[in-house]
Amino acid sequence: MGFMDKFKNAAQEVAVEAKKVTAQAQGKVEETQLKRKMDAAAKELGYLIHQERVKGVAAGSEADRLIASITSLEAEMARAAAETRAKQDAAHAQAPPDSTGYEPPSSSTPPTSTPPTSTPPTSPER
Repeated sequence: MGFMDKFKNAAQEVAVEAKKVTAQAQGKVEETQLKRKMDAAAKELGYLIHQERVKGVAAGSEADRLIASITSLEAEMARAAAETRAKQDAAHAQAPPDSTGYEPPSSSTPPTSTPPTSTPPTSPER
């Protein structure tokens, strides 16, 4: 394999890694934004429950709205996480094959090894 082929493969690998990192970063930003919204809704719900318990003011439909909002945000976070994984998998699928021909063993099955068999030394017959 020539120098240019090696250079091209290395450049492709860098591009694939960059795509994976970008997808991961975008996913983390979206996850953080959703988490902040969810925390704000949970905080507001906590204040409503506190008012209900201390002052007897019914939380009513506002509590129901906040619970629905938190539930929706949880589902959106799960969707965003799945989308991030899909983007990372797609970037990984675009990776060029390893030019060495080496394929690492699958992590699902552990490597098996058999102990070497040896025969005990025999003494010469007399």
